[in-house]
Amino acid sequence: MSAEHAVIVEQFGYRFAGRVEPTLNHVQFTLAAGSWTLISGATGSGKSTLLRALAGLIPLHATGEMLGSVWINGHDTRAELPPGLVAFLLQSADDQCCATTV
Repeated sequence: MSAEHAVIVEQFGYRFAGRVEPTLNHVQFTLAAGSWTLISGATGSGKSTLLRALAGLIPLHATGEMLGSVWINGHDTRAELPPGLVAFLLQSADDQCCATTV
């Protein structure tokens, strides 16, 4: 893990359970600490899947198959990330509610 790279994605791929083809395959990039990055693409192109991997939700809270590795500030996302290290905000606020009653 290089000190200048806050994010390292190496040969990342993800195949959802029950699917034959991966949603993403051979994704590789690094991001410098403090940088701003835009992820854009057509619907279904894998943007949310990539963001879930960067947030540590894939592979720990997903049932598909992850290939490659994702490192955030020296932490492998295959293990729990420290609380507060990554925030993930979905486009639709309603999709973020896990329970609508107390």
